[in-house]
Amino acid sequence: RRNIEICPYCSDSIPKSEMKNHIESEHVQVTCKCRMKMESSLLKDHEASSCPLRPVLCQFCDIQLAFNKLQEHELYCGARTEPCGRCGRNVLVRELKEHPRVCGREEKAAKGSRRAPGFGKEDGAVRSRPGAGTGDGLGKSQRGGEGELEQLWDTGPGTKP
Repeated sequence: RRNIEICPYCSDSIPKSEMKNHIESEHVQVTCKCRMKMESSLLKDHEASSCPLRPVLCQFCDIQLAFNKLQEHELYCGARTEPCGRCGRNVLVRELKEHPRVCGREEKAAKGSRRAPGFGKEDGAVRSRPGAGTGDGLGKSQRGGEGELEQLWDTGPGTKP
């Protein structure tokens, strides 16, 4: 019975003959590469799960980098674009996993929202601003010119815009 001691650090029961080795292997202070000091028994877990310098992979390009550099790298890396093989649209790398679910839908929605109901059919007229384009009275989308467009709505017969 007297052959066993209680470790002053962890309260484990350790044979007297192994106490020195136990303390050196489990409780001696070590310094991680991140400069944090801890007991040697905690180093392996620290390096694997909480060290800011632990190696991790970018979810977008699989490059290995330190954990404390990951967020900044992924913000940049995920903002790159790659063309979708199906719709040809340039898609943010961070949206590539989600894109197949919505592929083609964005284009249809965008086309539908470009036209206002009755645009150019009622009393409204699309005209170029003075000095812009060719002055032929047609809007940019109708003639392919470069002039700025201005929507002028007629409020009724004989009124001036």
